Amino acid sequence: MTYVDKHPLATDFPELRDRIHALKTSNAHFAKLVTEYEALEHLKMRRVQLKDEHYAMLTTP
Repeated sequence: MTYVDKHPLATDFPELRDRIHALKTSNAHFAKLVTEYEALEHLKMRRVQLKDEHYAMLTTP
């Protein structure tokens, strides 16, 4: 099984964690971008899960 780490925006910019939180609550456009970023991360995790399932099926006699 492949491991995929969740990757919130604050992981990329730990020094800006407070600013990220403030903008998420005060700026609708920024909050929308964060939501989209997180959705893409979920899709990435799902892709890895599917790949693992494919591999298991392909390698099981």
